[in-house]
Amino acid sequence: MDITSYIEPELFIIVPVLYLLGLLIKKSQIRDNLIPFILGGAGMILVTAYRLQLSIPQSASEIFGMIFSCITQGLLCASASVYANNIVKQIKKGESLEPDKSAEHSDS
Repeated sequence: MDITSYIEPELFIIVPVLYLLGLLIKKSQIRDNLIPFILGGAGMILVTAYRLQLSIPQSASEIFGMIFSCITQGLLCASASVYANNIVKQIKKGESLEPDKSAEHSDS
């Protein structure tokens, strides 16, 4: 499943912002298991700020639609940033497990 196909294109900028926020939080005293929850909340707040600067909802249906959209898009952006962080970790982990290729060539 490609989570990015569900994120609205104009909100993709929030993903790297949340990724960097996660890196900052990681260096703080906050426990690692809280980082996804903090990023989820920050994502919802950022999406809400973006949506409200575009237009203010006028009716109850617009308000509930905006609430739903801000929650889902914020959580999707946060999920994508956590996913990106895990990909970076796995790439680094894979690189450290690869045998040293220069040692193989020097034996011959």
